[in-house]
Amino acid sequence: DFINEKYGRLLEKKLGVGKIIPGGKSRQESVLRLLETVKENHHDTVLIHDGARPLLRPRTAKKVVDFVVRHAAGAVAAVPAGVTIKKVEKNRKIASTPSRDSLWLAQTPQVFPADVIMAAYERAAELDWKATDDSALVEWTGKDVFVVQGDHDNLKVTNPQDLSLAETLFKYQKNEGIVPELPL
Repeated sequence: DFINEKYGRLLEKKLGVGKIIPGGKSRQESVLRLLETVKENHHDTVLIHDGARPLLRPRTAKKVVDFVVRHAAGAVAAVPAGVTIKKVEKNRKIASTPSRDSLWLAQTPQVFPADVIMAAYERAAELDWKATDDSALVEWTGKDVFVVQGDHDNLKVTNPQDLSLAETLFKYQKNEGIVPELPL
């Protein structure tokens, strides 16, 4: 509640955030907490975004949400891989080299009709099935999920080196007027 008290009103006013929900021990537990709130408040659409991606462009979030609202299907911000990716066996022997033409790097936000994402999470909980992202759970239920062009600067900060890169990208976004000023 401290975070909601300190930042909730500011984020609601500046970005339309309705409520900040503390995360769980895993991604799936965190999203389940979100979905409980969604169910209570009867929302139609759910946007899931990693706090580890602090450089999301507002226009990208809007594009993904707009796609879901128009098509009633899940969507994920993503960028073409643009690099060669190797599928590797446990002993590190290269098993294959998939064509990069069809490979995209998934990002967040990931947006879904509320009933679709809730059904996927309920089914995964029943079967104790784990996934690395939300779209994998939805795909697993047989529902379609699409990519929406994201941005290469929607960096996921996972390593100490990423912090320096994120700082540089943030300065670029700020200079270009991409990110809104938030007087935190």
